[in-house]
Amino acid sequence: MWKALEKKRAISGYIIVINDMYEGASTNVRTHDGASDNFYTTIGLHQGSTLNPYLFTLVLNLLTKHI
Repeated sequence: MWKALEKKRAISGYIIVINDMYEGASTNVRTHDGASDNFYTTIGLHQGSTLNPYLFTLVLNLLTKHI
C-alpha cells in the first residue's frame, strides 16, 4: 500500500499520517460470550475507515496493471 501511494505521488506527509494510523493497530473479536483480548493486526485495512475505498482501489488498480 505504501508503494502504491508513492507511485501515485501522494504527498509524503499523507503517507506518514496513514502509516501512523496503521502502525501498532490492535483489535479484538466480539462474540456472544464476550470480547477477546486485544491483538495486533499487521495486514488489512481498518474496518469502517473512510479511507478504505480509496486505499483498496489504489492498490487494486496498481495490481491489475500487471495483468
